[in-house]
Amino acid sequence: MERAKKIDSCLRLKKNLEAVFNSVHDGIISLNNDLKIVSMNEAAERFFGRKKGHVIGKYCFCNEMLADIKDLLLETVKKQEPIKDYSMKFTDYAGDEKTIILSTSILYDENEKQGGVVAILHDISARQRLQQILKSQYAYHRLIGKSKQMIEMYTMIDKVADSNAAVLLEGESGVGKGLVAEAIHKKSKRKDAPFVKVNCAALSENLLESELFGHVKGAFTGAMKDRIGRFELARGGTIFLDEIGEISHATQVKLLTVLQDKTIEAVGDTKQRKVDIRVITATNRSLAEMVKEGSFREDLYYRVKVVRMRILPLRERVDDIPPLANHFIERQLAITEKPISGITDMAMKLLVKHRWPGNVRELENAIAQAFVLCDEGPILPEHLPEEITEKPLMAYKNHHDSPAIYLETSDEREKIAEALRQTGGQKTKAAKILGIDRTTLWRKMKEMQI
Repeated sequence: MERAKKIDSCLRLKKNLEAVFNSVHDGIISLNNDLKIVSMNEAAERFFGRKKGHVIGKYCFCNEMLADIKDLLLETVKKQEPIKDYSMKFTDYAGDEKTIILSTSILYDENEKQGGVVAILHDISARQRLQQILKSQYAYHRLIGKSKQMIEMYTMIDKVADSNAAVLLEGESGVGKGLVAEAIHKKSKRKDAPFVKVNCAALSENLLESELFGHVKGAFTGAMKDRIGRFELARGGTIFLDEIGEISHATQVKLLTVLQDKTIEAVGDTKQRKVDIRVITATNRSLAEMVKEGSFREDLYYRVKVVRMRILPLRERVDDIPPLANHFIERQLAITEKPISGITDMAMKLLVKHRWPGNVRELENAIAQAFVLCDEGPILPEHLPEEITEKPLMAYKNHHDSPAIYLETSDEREKIAEALRQTGGQKTKAAKILGIDRTTLWRKMKEMQI
């Protein structure tokens, strides 16, 4: 009687274990020391497209089963060392390529001797497809961002791309003006023609003129032969003039001629040549103010700003910080091949809180530093630059119902302005962020003429 109860108990336990075994979504296959299949769960049946009754007792390295992971299973058996979280490509029974995470463990018999191996296959193909979909939702050519402002930027790029109108890109250094210019070119009908970039601030007046328009032999000391300028190199395509506010009055006059007549004149030459190009310019200064000061020609200003696009600094589109940080992490992983598994929530929060005076370029450099200091595992706060971890200059509140966050800066006017930017000008919610009542906020705004 007692023996019968024990048998019934063992049978119930076996059924329960089988239920658990088959409820797991990962494919599980156990093999003996000869690497013949002992058991497999229902997930493994679906994964391989084979019923366990047809494969149990068979050698696993047949074409229809585990041929792709032969060496890994052999290594587990011979070295008696389990494999943990090994990522690999796998071709399933239908011929579809999948990405799986493989883990193995040693099985032991009743004498505590090695009795085989169990392989667990976790299919991450769907997750990777989802990641690609999510990535495509906030990636536009080489631009990364999912904020409302960036979505509006993508729409604007689509609208202006097929036009030949001159475009003026305004924004602080490091916001990605060059990438926006490149995106406009790549979306245009000129995409197969050259995209030529010129940093006007990096060249002296004489050298810049020669670089842009070319020169003829003997035009100046050292001009030993004719040279084609950047405008001619960009023929049929797009020329991007960065830091346009730095060019001299003389160069401004020649640029005005290009925009008006689509002609260029090389330094030292008297002949004018037609050029079919689109001109995109960029500046981190206010050209309108420069016009008032007399340092930039008004007629040229209106020529270069047929379409004017302002690229917001990173502090005004903080929703873009996480996807940008993850993008730079992926890039560093490819460059360094370090075993870094991402970034902790605390480190990401510090990135979101930082004001980013250097914009996207500063964020990229911060991630690069983190990869220098972090050897493995996730990026921690201590791996980030000290200006991010010790004195965060801006606190960010993504949803209005979250607890109030005070802005850590000595400039009260800047605190108020930042709170109003975060809340879209809603004073009640801005006051909550600042930790003051609405009446006090209203009074301070009046005093400071905000």
